[in-house]
Order: sequence, then C-alpha cells, then structure tokens
Amino acid sequence: MRDVVRTQPWERARAALYAELGPTGWAALWDQTGEPLWPQVDQLVTAIRRGLADLGGEALRQVTLDAVLGQHDAPWLSAFDGLDGLKRVAECAGWWWPYERMAIITERPVELHLDELARLHRADGPAMSYSDGFALHAWHGMPVPAEFGASMGDLTPERIRNEDNAELRRVMLERFGYDRYLAESGDGTSRTYFLRVPPWVQRAREGVAWTFGITEEDYRPERET
Repeated sequence: MRDVVRTQPWERARAALYAELGPTGWAALWDQTGEPLWPQVDQLVTAIRRGLADLGGEALRQVTLDAVLGQHDAPWLSAFDGLDGLKRVAECAGWWWPYERMAIITERPVELHLDELARLHRADGPAMSYSDGFALHAWHGMPVPAEFGASMGDLTPERIRNEDNAELRRVMLERFGYDRYLAESGDGTSRTYFLRVPPWVQRAREGVAWTFGITEEDYRPERET
C-alpha cells in the first residue's frame, strides 16, 4: 500500500508541477523548499536505519525501506501544495507503514540534539530518543556507545592510547585536546605530528607518499628538511 498512499500521489503531483513550471522553475522551487532541509533529514534517516540494524540486524533495516517517513518526508512535502493527507500525518507522526486494513504508526522522537552542522550530537545522553526507549548516541554525527559521552570527562592519555577503535580515539583526542594530550603524554622535547590519511593506509611511509599523490614505491626523496 505504500505505493498507493505515498509513491503514486507524489509522482503525480511532481509530474504536474514539473509540467507547469518547467525544468528551471522546478529547480528554483526545490532550492527554496526541500533542498535546504534534505541534508539534515538524510543524515537523520541514515542514522536511524543504522541504529535499527545494530539493534535487530539487516532484516530490521530492510523493513524501514518500506516505511512512509512521516515528519522526515518534510523536504518533499514542503514543495507541494497538495498531498494534504501525507502532510497531516507528518505533522503528528514519525515513520509509518500503511496496509490495506491497518497501519502501523510510530511516534515522533521525544528528544533530538544536533551540533552546529545539524549532525546528531550529545555528550551527556542520547542524541535522539523515542518514548519506547529506542535511542541513538552520537558525537558530531558519529555513532558511539551509550556510555561513551558520560565517560568523556574521565579521559586520560593512557585511555586514549588504549582505545582500539580509531574513530572513537579521534573523537577522544578532539575532546581532550591535541595540545593537552601531547603535554600530558610525557613526550619530552620531541614533537608528535598527526597526519590524516585514508583508512587503507597501513604504513607511515605509505601515508606520507599519499600526501604527495604518489605510491610508496615512488616516494624516494634524496633529501628532507
């Protein structure tokens, strides 16, 4: 029933509006309505699906692909004057699944916390939570364990070094501060430099070669200063 309730009415409305406005007019309308909302909503939808996959596996994530997204359809709904039924549901409900004789409707989240770039973020609790207890914990858009934010106040250089997850270690360093980390790590008069490289880089020489756009084998400097 999703096609009958959402997809087909949306396609008809879009085709009619496109025929009326033309390519340039449609593009201008989208720029003024849905386009500014889409990046933030897309991040949220992706995060929710990832969280559900972590909770119940890929099968649960697949179920979300059949949902009507309720409030998270706002970018598309804002571009049309019609589709009133979908808009009314979006105003008061989250994701929902229409069937021929029934519908499964979820509530909207009770809490939502974002950083300045509109990414899920919270240090002292879930960044997004629902009334049934489902919650997503995130640090500047990156999923983190539930206890991660609460433990950020107890960071030490040793704990940061012992963290196996490279992404969590990066978050810890950002929170702790690079200068403070170097000062408290007992590095003496030596200097430690951090070089961001792609995840496939395995060796220091390979990483340096990558910054010059060449392979590790071709990186053979005659002199370094």
